[in-house]
Amino acid sequence: MTDRARLDRLAQIAALLEEAGTAKRRAAAAARAAVKAQIAALEASRPQQAPQTAAEARVAFAYEQWASRRHAALNIQLARHEADCLSARDAARHAFGRARVIDRLLAQHRPKPPAP
Repeated sequence: MTDRARLDRLAQIAALLEEAGTAKRRAAAAARAAVKAQIAALEASRPQQAPQTAAEARVAFAYEQWASRRHAALNIQLARHEADCLSARDAARHAFGRARVIDRLLAQHRPKPPAP
């Protein structure tokens, strides 16, 4: 296999890795956005008025306990997804840089047009 053929094959692999990294970054961002939407929905569903009776107060208290636990669980998920996003972003940047370097190497190894 010639150097040119190796570089061409390496460029193909680098492009595939770049696409995979970008897809992984998008998937991580979508998962993070889904958890953020769940947190926003949880916040929006909290009662706006104070309970009027003892029964309403018990229901409101039980709901607040559940909502607090759910919010804590969602915050943990959000932190995990945030870490995944940062990791995927770094991997995508690395793959992008690798692909650009290989593109430059290919440009250097292109045959030069004959002089007139």
